[in-house]
Amino acid sequence: MEIFMEYIVKHKRTGKDMMMVAGIILLAVILALVSSIMLTVQMLASLWLLVVAGIVYGAVILIKRTIVEFEYILTNNELDIDKIMAKSSRKRIITVDLKEIEICAPINSPEHKFEYENTQAITKTYDCIGDGITDIYFIDTNGEGGRVRILFQPPYKLIESAKKFNPRKIFIA
Repeated sequence: MEIFMEYIVKHKRTGKDMMMVAGIILLAVILALVSSIMLTVQMLASLWLLVVAGIVYGAVILIKRTIVEFEYILTNNELDIDKIMAKSSRKRIITVDLKEIEICAPINSPEHKFEYENTQAITKTYDCIGDGITDIYFIDTNGEGGRVRILFQPPYKLIESAKKFNPRKIFIA
């Protein structure tokens, strides 16, 4: 039985993201002012417009990279999580073999509260959550360099299909 599912979750901008955008804009303004002063002093005012255009272009590219989506891809027993930035570049965050996971459960499940709060052995956490705080699941598995925790928001159909590969370790709310 072949299973293939894709699901995209748009990451909600946080205060940290908005501060980063504000910092990029502030840095671009400061660089434009400093470059205009430096180029005017050195009698290279004709290059000023080109330099400012380059600074603005770089700022726009950096601001667009703060627009993030996560794509969950379930292919048989493998769950791939990709990070899509500015709807143009994609980066594979992690690939998880569902047969090898230790636990997958909702973070607000009272039955699995102990497992969720036990973070002593976790060496790396991947936060792949979109907008909202509902239906967030965690996966604990062994990965590169130790125990890894993944936080994500799968749709019911994806988590139900994943349960077929490891019914004793995957719990549905």
